[in-house]
Amino acid sequence: SPVAENMHTVCKVLLMLVKYRADHIRTFTDLLASRLCQAAVFAPVAVTLHCEQILMDLAKLDGLRMLRIVTPFARGNDVSAKGGFHPNVSLLALHVVAETLKSIPSGQLLIELPGLVAVALPSLSSEVVDLRKAVIFVLVEAYMVVGDALYPLVKDLAPPQKKLLTIYIDRALSEKKSTL
Repeated sequence: SPVAENMHTVCKVLLMLVKYRADHIRTFTDLLASRLCQAAVFAPVAVTLHCEQILMDLAKLDGLRMLRIVTPFARGNDVSAKGGFHPNVSLLALHVVAETLKSIPSGQLLIELPGLVAVALPSLSSEVVDLRKAVIFVLVEAYMVVGDALYPLVKDLAPPQKKLLTIYIDRALSEKKSTL
């Protein structure tokens, strides 16, 4: 459709601006990030992937700021249109959060983590498999930054979810060791 083509073109331009003229975008980060997240409701997959890349590039400029902007879009397990959230928006936000966590120092993340976990955990009971996986990946990335300090925040997970989280954490730790 012409609208999708226009969105795709605009996303390509935004991606180039963020990569090569980030200093000009910094002022509008909040607005740009929230609009890109909202676009995931109706945008085709290709556009949503561009939105995700733009947000990840913006996160490199100021990870903590991006975490605070994007986290609210990751909330909830009621992802129906009635609930105000759409699985594509939550999924986009969770992907960006997982990548953003890599650039936030542990001390800062420890402060933000309780709110992030409270927002993300409800999606573990979503019917959308990709949302459940995205939450696990967010928790794994959080663990890679803060270590065992994550566990008190996820102590109420169901045993199968805890086991899955542990498996993925062990896998991430093994991968990290093999690259050292």
